[in-house]
Amino acid sequence: MTLRDLKSESVLNWDGVAEWLDRVTPAHNRAINAICAVCDPALIILGGEMPHSLARMLIERTEINNLPRHGALRDVPRLDVAEIIDAPGAIGAALIPLFETVL
Repeated sequence: MTLRDLKSESVLNWDGVAEWLDRVTPAHNRAINAICAVCDPALIILGGEMPHSLARMLIERTEINNLPRHGALRDVPRLDVAEIIDAPGAIGAALIPLFETVL
């Protein structure tokens, strides 16, 4: 099985996946909430080498703490799975000069 196969395969029924999700979800939630508190994003993309089915399961378990601040609620970002399958890091790095030139 290649990494590409792993990324496109459903890992829902694999042994240990539910336990892994139980273990990492609290840290994932803390990271997402820290990002929301500091950056106030409209969208957060889960990508990299994580299988898409696993990213979707993690998104389903995400709990964003949206407590009122000064009487107002923040906008809650949408979470989505990256659609780039092959070499997302390399593609992102290659786009940096383009963004610096155009934007």
